[in-house]
Amino acid sequence: MIDQLQYQKIFLGNKAQMIEALDWLDAILKDLELEPSVIFNLRLCFEELFTNIVKYGRINNLNNSNLDQINETNNIIIDVRFSIAAEKLRLTLEDNATSFDINSIQTSGINKPLHQLNPGGLGIHLIKNIADNLYYMPLNPGNKVVVEFNCTTST
Repeated sequence: MIDQLQYQKIFLGNKAQMIEALDWLDAILKDLELEPSVIFNLRLCFEELFTNIVKYGRINNLNNSNLDQINETNNIIIDVRFSIAAEKLRLTLEDNATSFDINSIQTSGINKPLHQLNPGGLGIHLIKNIADNLYYMPLNPGNKVVVEFNCTTST
């Protein structure tokens, strides 16, 4: 069993910082001896949530959802916390972006063929299906999302 570990880092809401955040998380995960499927699922959820904050947070009324064109002027700050204790991983992202309740996303028609699906909502649907727990809390301003995974070490 892994003793309680906690990590925290603050990132700006842009593509370069998203890459830095993924590198930061990867550096933490590489030494934890977790099952590869847990690492994959955690990383996938983290990338999806961070991307959504950057693309759709729209600080300064940005109307552009192209990650390559969003830079430091968007003023989104993302506080990322990662902890592991009692065989439970917890990933928390807090931001100052536009309020967005991930629980409000409906994924109707997901059983259609891929070419008939409309973009949007599938990433959140994926997170809801691979995480053991998913919580949303509105902040003033911003959002707090907590994703939890049950896990065991691979050794």
